[in-house]
Amino acid sequence: MHTHASPYDFTKPTRGVAARPRWGLALAMLGLCGVLGGCADAPKDDDDADTGSARSDGGGGDGSSDGYSDGSDGSDGSGGYDGSSDGSSDGSSDGWDDGSDDGWPSDTGAGGPGDTGAPTECDSETPVTLYLSPDDSNSVASPALVRASLAEERLWLAPVRTWEFMNAYTYPYPAATAGALDLHIALAPDPSGDPDTYALQIGVQAGALDTRPPLHLVFAVDTSGSMSGVGINTAREIGPVIAGQLTGGDKVSVLAWSDTRSVILSGHEVDGPYDEEVLGAFEALGTAGSTNLSDGLRTAYDLASAHAAPGWVSRVVLVSDGGANVGETDAELIGAAAGAEDEDGIYMAGIGVGWVGAYSADLMDTVTDLGKGASMYVADSDDVERQLSGTLLRTFGIAARNVQVQLDLPPGFEIVRYSGEEYSTDPTEIEPQHLSPDDTMVFLQSVRTCAPELIGPDSVITVHLRWLDAETFEPQSMTLPVRFADAMAADPTPMLKAQAVYATAEALRTAVDGGPAATRLAEAEAAVLNAMAASPSDLELDELAYLIWYIGGADLTAP
Repeated sequence: MHTHASPYDFTKPTRGVAARPRWGLALAMLGLCGVLGGCADAPKDDDDADTGSARSDGGGGDGSSDGYSDGSDGSDGSGGYDGSSDGSSDGSSDGWDDGSDDGWPSDTGAGGPGDTGAPTECDSETPVTLYLSPDDSNSVASPALVRASLAEERLWLAPVRTWEFMNAYTYPYPAATAGALDLHIALAPDPSGDPDTYALQIGVQAGALDTRPPLHLVFAVDTSGSMSGVGINTAREIGPVIAGQLTGGDKVSVLAWSDTRSVILSGHEVDGPYDEEVLGAFEALGTAGSTNLSDGLRTAYDLASAHAAPGWVSRVVLVSDGGANVGETDAELIGAAAGAEDEDGIYMAGIGVGWVGAYSADLMDTVTDLGKGASMYVADSDDVERQLSGTLLRTFGIAARNVQVQLDLPPGFEIVRYSGEEYSTDPTEIEPQHLSPDDTMVFLQSVRTCAPELIGPDSVITVHLRWLDAETFEPQSMTLPVRFADAMAADPTPMLKAQAVYATAEALRTAVDGGPAATRLAEAEAAVLNAMAASPSDLELDELAYLIWYIGGADLTAP
């Protein structure tokens, strides 16, 4: 076994392939460019003003970016995406009537992952309005689960959820103003080569906060017998990483629960980073007994309520290997504690731990859906440091509440592939999401028109953004209409990154499902190379390249 200095320190399996060094950027660009017949040129800088961007004077929440998949809500469907070059705000040439080769295999996507089905009768008169959601639970667990399963040479152990990959990565939009929301719209020729289909990306970005409110974090740690070993060891490692980001006056509660409950800390006010009481509470965690999630949740919420105060951010953080079920009364408790749309609540966040082969993501998905929070999975102490270090406010903070995205398209358009978990023509079917400070929601879709004769450079795409102010709960809104020509001229870099993330996740998902993995891998390679040409120093792209190389030479599907 060979350990490599990847950003994610994979251990390369030797079964079926010769051990090779990590696919670094230079090797990726030189080797694959030859295999694939050339790489896309890096986009040229342009000093023109942002024509596909808008800025608010307020923003924020727990949300994140999005992903491509085949989840939908029951209206128009949703789906996968085969994307390539894109645009965003202040790019160069407008790309209109430019169907040049983008490095992707020509594929209409019909019948493939995420395809929304047979076309319906063309309506060339009624404007199209859709409401979009990247992911109900804002989870970022799937990439970490994939990394852990690859280390086991058992990719099938991990649920590959494309939208969670989209949530987990960053996108190179310009930094938003502190306390504000920025909106970006970009359009590009669809990689399928269909002249009536376009790649469309929407980015909603929250600025950082000038100052953060005080925190009360209630850690409800599963200490049942199934947590023995790697689970409880990883849970212990969470303490120092979180403690290092606290400031004097923050409060921490720590509850150990199994079939009994032990309150180790109750509303302890820390004196600064690395508070000794907090470090000692996590170090004292042990395992015994069976699982009683209901009593554990009730005690955790009692602790949170007991120390709640106006202006504070209160979070229950469930740490578990997922070996429990959420009953009806538990669901009601979590939902009621999260509060109504016009009030601050005690939101739920989830940190999954334990061996990937035994971990169940269902628990964390359920509690964070109900509790309006985010969930993640950390495989070991290194993963704790990687995912939680420096991310305290992004993980637990709120920049904008109940964010809703409405997309208006010209008559005749439909979404044929979609990166998020769901979309609908009915806004009541789409759950609004919170957005965290310095975080981004990304919506990537292919949109096709049945009336191409109606579309030209002056056709307009409009995005409406609605949210509640994080502190006052006052309704806020922003509307950004963009001409097709201006959206086509936007900076392609963020869309290239999103397409690389999506294509890599789809290649992984296809490999797990036993589908045509070689085709998806080739598509992913091309997408990553296009993104690398635009952002050669982006280490996340290097990781995606490594994932593609990693699974390309070994049989990692289920026996």
